[in-house]
Amino acid sequence: MRTTSPFKSNIRRRPKVSLFVTLFIVVMVAISNLIWPSVFANIIYTIAVPVVRTNSWLDESLSALGTYFASKNYLVAENTLLKTELQNIREQSVMAKSLQDEIIFLKSLLGRTDDKVRVFAGVLSRPPLSPYDRLVIDAGVQEGIAVGDYVYSTGGSVIGKISEVFKDFARVTLFSSPGLEIPVSIGNDHIPATAIGTGGGSFSVLLPRESSVAIGDAVFFPDITPPLLGVVGSIESQQVDFLQLVSFHSLVNIYELQFVSVGLSIGRLPVSHASSTQ
Repeated sequence: MRTTSPFKSNIRRRPKVSLFVTLFIVVMVAISNLIWPSVFANIIYTIAVPVVRTNSWLDESLSALGTYFASKNYLVAENTLLKTELQNIREQSVMAKSLQDEIIFLKSLLGRTDDKVRVFAGVLSRPPLSPYDRLVIDAGVQEGIAVGDYVYSTGGSVIGKISEVFKDFARVTLFSSPGLEIPVSIGNDHIPATAIGTGGGSFSVLLPRESSVAIGDAVFFPDITPPLLGVVGSIESQQVDFLQLVSFHSLVNIYELQFVSVGLSIGRLPVSHASSTQ
């Protein structure tokens, strides 16, 4: 006698039931679409509108993001340019307060001039990449540069001296290098003093307490045409020996230097210039 398993009969019936259900749904959808066509249009519209709006929002967001980054890069470049221009204006403003006309007049009486040629150079390395307040510039022996030449900012402030020279580059030791001593003159009275570099473009000077020095006074490097070195930023009285500690900072941001000039004497022209005049 043959028996049929109930499980096998269920398995055989399942495909038929699934097919029937599918056909029933298709028929009902077709009939409903004929009777109520607007219902399906509303359903499709309801589903499609959020999708289209989301896609449009993503396109606008990506476009706005690209515009944001482009605008940011432009603003960074413009900000750097404005900082350089502001630095130059500040240097020139302080220098204008000094007695430049009187110095030029006295020089003309003495028959002396500032016999220097300026060679401009790009800064290859600067603090903090270069330690101890030093620079590396892209001009060297070929441009007529020699050890001991003074180095200036684009605004005219003296910032250091050439310490090593090679064929096509040179190293600059900034006056603010820690422990380096340089002569200076301070304020309208041109008080002579010795400044000590403290790093990062800063200096300190010890003066007698009765010295007439005020915050904002210009500090110059002594020369026939004294170049600006910095501006007095703070004054602290010392309890010992009746001294006052004067601190000043270069107007040049050494961490953002991109170009400098090197002062050469008239008798030592750049190689390229000397060969062209022969």
